[in-house]
Parts: sequence; structure tokens; C-alpha cells
Amino acid sequence: DLSQTQVMGDLAELSNLTALELLRLPHTQVSGSLAAVSKLKDLQRLDLARTRVVGDVSLLNMTKLVDLSLAQSRVRGNFGVITRLPDLVKADLSGTAVSGDLGALEY
Repeated sequence: DLSQTQVMGDLAELSNLTALELLRLPHTQVSGSLAAVSKLKDLQRLDLARTRVVGDVSLLNMTKLVDLSLAQSRVRGNFGVITRLPDLVKADLSGTAVSGDLGALEY
């Protein structure tokens, strides 16, 4: 957990940590694209709230993800992608450019 620290850098530097299950970098200077973390297939908790991270949420394909927070980041796309995340219990996309139709959430 490196939340609310002066940590900075590009998410791409973490893309080879494929066994990572928890990534919490909220309120940091971290930047980069969501594409970098899409390679982390074992990730269960991802918190990049209030970072400079950009990208389309459609890149999120971590099927083990339980908790997702991208609030106040620069992500965009259709939130219907969360229907492809079967274990997801919590998602916070507030303050982002994510959009979509609630009908996409019906199973």
C-alpha cells in the first residue's frame, strides 16, 4: 500500500509483476495507461483513485478482480465492461469519463 505518498512513475513499470494480487496507489503521482495493468491476471484489488492514469476501462480483463477503484482518474469508456468481471463486488468509477447504459449490468 503506497497510498497518499510521493510515489510517481508509469504503470508500465509494474506490468511484469504478474503474480501481484493487490495494487493500491491512490492519491499518488502515478501515470500511464490501464493497458499496463491488464496483464496482471491475478489482481484482486486495484485502487488507482486520484492518479494520472488514463485509458479505456474496456482493457480491464482481470477475471479475479473483486475491488476496483478508479475514482477521480482520467479513465474513460463504457462501464458495461464490469459484466466481464465475475468476482467484482465493489467498483468506484466516480469522477471519471466512464459512461454507459445500466441495462448492460443485467445478467
